[in-house]
Amino acid sequence: MIDGTYLKTGKCLLIAIDGDTSKVLAWQWANKETKTAYTTLLSRFVFPPEVLVCDGNRALENTYTRLWPHTNIQRCLVHVLRDCRRDLTSAPKSMAGRALWKLAKDLFEVQTYDDVADWVARLHAWYQYYKHLLNEKTFAKNCPTDPHAAKHTWWWTHPHLRRCYTRLETLYQEGKLFTYVDYAEIDTPIDRTTNRIEGGVNQQIKLLLTNHRGMPPEHQRRACDWLCYMKTPDPDPYHILNDSQKTPPHPTSERGEQNHGEQLGPGWGTGIQWNDFHTPTPYPNTTDN
Repeated sequence: MIDGTYLKTGKCLLIAIDGDTSKVLAWQWANKETKTAYTTLLSRFVFPPEVLVCDGNRALENTYTRLWPHTNIQRCLVHVLRDCRRDLTSAPKSMAGRALWKLAKDLFEVQTYDDVADWVARLHAWYQYYKHLLNEKTFAKNCPTDPHAAKHTWWWTHPHLRRCYTRLETLYQEGKLFTYVDYAEIDTPIDRTTNRIEGGVNQQIKLLLTNHRGMPPEHQRRACDWLCYMKTPDPDPYHILNDSQKTPPHPTSERGEQNHGEQLGPGWGTGIQWNDFHTPTPYPNTTDN
């Protein structure tokens, strides 16, 4: 399972975990989610995983297609539903939008092959009934005041509806929508969302930085590295510390001296300080007489 999380400093932390144990397997810092960053992360694995659960990030998609061509992909259904909500809203006004939104929400009801067949049949039935809307075009000559007319001669009349349907159909055709059903049938269940990494690692990182929001950026990065390392399968923090970290400096005494007696600065005095009873500027003061 792989996901990227963005910090308030603007940096992005890419994390890969074991889908069974939730242990962190690798992580990579980057300015943003790019093919180069994901290539560095995925190249650390000697053998590609059998299944990868991830969101729909394009950079990650291009990278695992190139490096792990035989890995089965399960697209996070939470992200799929979120994308559909962005296209249709949670309360579509059209009948076609409401029916398609219902199909998107019913993704979480799919558990068996029979459920898959029923859902796909409903999706195809929706397309047959509303395909005239998906193929409807608007021409610039008929709507010269439309902003699209400035750069296009025509455009799709219902682009959001079309994009939502195309997404669902494409994910199904690519075999990325119901991979979890295949493994459930052979008693090897896998996650259908990235909630395990979102709540188990990403949220813990955000909480750590919130509780210690006074740390400078470099200190925040080291704190995140430590959190990820402590979530690895066999963390050994003492083994990776260098000698200076294993033996911290001696604490200073109350009067500003180290334990071995070396003076760090001026010592504490017992005499009277002239400035305590005199002012540097002329002013009527009985203590100056």
